[in-house]
Amino acid sequence: PDGVWKNTEITGYFNVQTGNDQITMIARHGPSYHDNEGCQAYGYYGMTAVDGNVFFKKKLYHFDGGYTQRVAQVDALDNILNEWIGMKFVVYDIAGGAVKLELWIDEGDMTNNWKKVTELVDDGGLSVEGGADCGRESDHIIEDGTRVSYRVDDSLFDFKALSVREIQP
Repeated sequence: PDGVWKNTEITGYFNVQTGNDQITMIARHGPSYHDNEGCQAYGYYGMTAVDGNVFFKKKLYHFDGGYTQRVAQVDALDNILNEWIGMKFVVYDIAGGAVKLELWIDEGDMTNNWKKVTELVDDGGLSVEGGADCGRESDHIIEDGTRVSYRVDDSLFDFKALSVREIQP
């Protein structure tokens, strides 16, 4: 859109062939990982681990303690190595200034059979481990962002049908 991705639906299909990391989608992502001493690296993370656990994290800065622990974690899938899965991460504002996170999974190769597997509301009670920094309180609600991202580290994987769109909550 116009440089700000706020209420979004991020979707993709993934097949992890080697590795034990997680598939990560980042919403309301800040403009940079390293500029301003990491203070512009923030966002909501929707994650699916190779072992089948799905969860969220919130990041407020890019150095020690800038993340929450895994939150709203559920064991939603069997090990996903060499299996196609669809992942949809939906992030949108709700009443009272809170932000709703939803993670949906489509088991299989584009079967379009989406199931919501976990959700979370950030109403200001979700604090990062390292405390207040970068001019933000540790429980700061991320109200905007300039981009969305996909990330998988230290793994060989295929992907297809990636999409990002703004939604009306």
